[in-house]
Amino acid sequence: SLQALGGVGVAAPVGSPAATPVVAVEAPPTVDPLAANLEEAATAVAGCLSDGNYDTLNTMTSDLYRGQLFGTSSPLDAATFAELAPMLPQVAYQILSVEDATASDTTATALVTYEMAHQVRTSTWEFTQKEVGGETVWILNSETPAALTVPAGTPSLAVQIKGNAYTLPKNAVDGPAVALQATNADKVDHELLVLRFDQGVTTKTLLESSGPTFPEGVHFIGQATVPAGSDGTLLLAGLQPGSYTIVCLLPDANGTPYLVNGMETTFTVK
Repeated sequence: SLQALGGVGVAAPVGSPAATPVVAVEAPPTVDPLAANLEEAATAVAGCLSDGNYDTLNTMTSDLYRGQLFGTSSPLDAATFAELAPMLPQVAYQILSVEDATASDTTATALVTYEMAHQVRTSTWEFTQKEVGGETVWILNSETPAALTVPAGTPSLAVQIKGNAYTLPKNAVDGPAVALQATNADKVDHELLVLRFDQGVTTKTLLESSGPTFPEGVHFIGQATVPAGSDGTLLLAGLQPGSYTIVCLLPDANGTPYLVNGMETTFTVK
């Protein structure tokens, strides 16, 4: 209220309002522009592989990388790759992480972990800058396998390779993630090619197929080559309960896949 004092209005004292509490606002996390750009490029490559969009993939990758997709160090030009691309397994790719991004002039590298079908891989991806559609973009130049870290607690399954045969001390494991830990005691390279068959389909179906891709009813799960006299790990994720088959389609000295002579085994995911 106001009181008249000598003709001058004087405001009656009013208590100060309670102070408003100060809420700490966290600064947004710092985004590494290089890592973000490389993740965008990696995700685009993964999308093209998943969708079978090989025309676009040709513009986003080098001849060297396209050759690596077929397991060779020989470069593949765009025209040759377009002819061979239908032979690639049509599976889903998913980028899981892009880390340790570094750049020097027009090249960059990053440690990329991704999932192909059900296989988890970690590789160093090297990128180079290229003009595409009037814009400078990162294209994938090469992939170099890196050490794979198996998450703690992942169930494992030992696979012993000897005498051109697989031996599993146990053949059942809890899913959905499984680490196949292989030891190759032979003097030749072998592979862990993990497949899942529809009902009524067997390895005989696989051997009788004349096409460049897996026949109908044969589903690619993952693959790892285990060099002679060494160890190897194949990390699989997202496995449904059921039976899975391991085969070796690498050729022997006569050019015959080891599977022909019985190099196969099965395991069960519970």
